[in-house]
Parts: sequence; structure tokens; C-alpha cells
Amino acid sequence: MEILFASGPLTVADITEKMPGDLSRNGIRTFLTILTHKGKVTRTKEGREFIYAPSSEKAAVAHTALGKLLDVFFNGSLSDAVAARFSGTKGKIDEKELARLEKLISEMRLSKTQS
Repeated sequence: MEILFASGPLTVADITEKMPGDLSRNGIRTFLTILTHKGKVTRTKEGREFIYAPSSEKAAVAHTALGKLLDVFFNGSLSDAVAARFSGTKGKIDEKELARLEKLISEMRLSKTQS
């Protein structure tokens, strides 16, 4: 999915070329068929090739995946996830990212008081 989000619609050959590791075209084709049946990927025929593309925008997929991650690993708690990220960093979180987090929190507080 990451390759499709980054590169747009691709053939199996294109995806195979971009994949790390030594995966076969048949293996990639099988995986794409599974993703197509699950509705995660669309497939259109162009000439002799099928062209594969994500069926949803990356932001929507990321939002759903983040919700599942929070539920599975952090019992739905965003603050527990952030705390885990802060405690698990080998390097410090840079000032720019901290400022962005503070801004997001302030905006959320402001929107709660206006509702």
C-alpha cells in the first residue's frame, strides 16, 4: 500500500520493481488480489496489464489504522500512545514537533470551549 500511495497507480511489474526484498510477481499479484477483494485496492485493465491503485485516500486509511492501533495497543488512549512515543525515543523530540503538538492541543481546547 505504501508504494501505491507514494507512486500512484502501478502495474504488478512496477510494484515488483519498487518492492524491497526478493518477492515474486506471483506473490505480489496474489497479495494485490486479496487487497482488491477486501476493497483496499482497485484494479483496472489497460491493454494486457492490470493497473492497481488505492481505493481510499491515504489520510482516511491512516486515520482508520491509527484508531485500530490505539484500540489494540493503548486501550483507545491517545495520551498513552503519546507517552509511549516520548519514552521510547532514542533521540529527543525536536522543538518544532513539540511546538506543533502544543498548537494542536491548544486548538482542540479552543474548539471544545466554542462548541
